[in-house]
Order: sequence, then C-alpha cells, then structure tokens
Amino acid sequence: MKTVLTKGEKLLFGLIGGLLLLLIAILAQFQVMTNNNGKMPILVSSVDSQVGNPETHFAFIDKEDINYFYLADIIPIGEGYMASLGDVVGFIGVFLIIVFGVLFVREKK
Repeated sequence: MKTVLTKGEKLLFGLIGGLLLLLIAILAQFQVMTNNNGKMPILVSSVDSQVGNPETHFAFIDKEDINYFYLADIIPIGEGYMASLGDVVGFIGVFLIIVFGVLFVREKK
C-alpha cells in the first residue's frame, strides 16, 4: 500500500528540512571557529587584510594556515564581503523556513 502525504505533512517536512539545514550551518560555523582558536578565518585574496573584528575574525592567505579551510569565509559575495559554506547553507535553511512557514500557515486557514 502506497503512503500518500497530505499537503500539510509535506509543508511540515519542508519546515523540518529548513531547520535541519540551519542546524547543519550552525554546526559548520562552530566547527571551523573552535578549530581555529575561536576565530573565523577569512580569505584575504579578494578583500582587505583588515577584515572584521580582530577579536572574532582573522585573515589568511594560504589554506595550509588554517584548519577546515572549506568551512572558512572563502566565497566572495560582493566587494569586501566574504561568506562561508555554513553561511550559504544557513541562508538556504532560513529561506526554506520562511517559505514553508508561510505556506503552512496559509494551509491551516
């Protein structure tokens, strides 16, 4: 017998998926910061060497200088701004939460 989900159940799964993506993003940010002396590494190839708050961020040039290079702020998103993989996943998670949340509320009315 085939199980068919209702529209409300599908929307609820979308909300849960968004929350899981947000949790993954938080864990990714936590992982890179805890393994780099509590600071977020930021690639300086495309931004100034003075980036962010020196108490919470530090600049790097070579990926061998830091742990978990792929989770650091390495994605240029504008002039002088960088994002990490965790940021991107978090943005997608928040987007899903908003979209499915609105659809879920509309379905309940």
